[in-house]
Amino acid sequence: MTNESKSSPLLYVLVTLVCINLVVTGYIALNLHSANNAAIQEQDKDQTKNVSAESANLVAEPLVRLYNEKQHSKIYELFDDLAKVQFTEETLKEQIEKVYKMVGRVDKFIYSHSEYVGVVNGKQYYNLHFQVKLSGSDFTKGSMKVTVVDLQGKYGLIAFFVNGSM
Repeated sequence: MTNESKSSPLLYVLVTLVCINLVVTGYIALNLHSANNAAIQEQDKDQTKNVSAESANLVAEPLVRLYNEKQHSKIYELFDDLAKVQFTEETLKEQIEKVYKMVGRVDKFIYSHSEYVGVVNGKQYYNLHFQVKLSGSDFTKGSMKVTVVDLQGKYGLIAFFVNGSM
């Protein structure tokens, strides 16, 4: 028997052990990564806060006023740069005109609550919920949702939606 034939089974055993080691190491690394992500998400939840009515109203007041005045370019200026790269001023104008035709004017709004959306690239996002009184369409009431990014105490506008109901 040659040395080559003696080492062949040993080589298979070593390759098999290396493969098993790689699989086990990968499995452990993935589990640690998942556990670490869960811990980070739990930590993020602990760091979230409710957005105060005062802060929410500071975002909504100019938005509603400009919406009612149909000041599309000034509304566009309210958006955070993160949002502005997603759409043009002309697109915003077209969308607002469609919404205004469907739901009309926002006569009054009352802040209801905030909803933590999550963290993207280290920035926390929230949905601010409002109840609204509408006029100028078939809808008399509705809701408004404003999505914002927390910029260390100041909130940047990301999106807003006005929905009507009867």
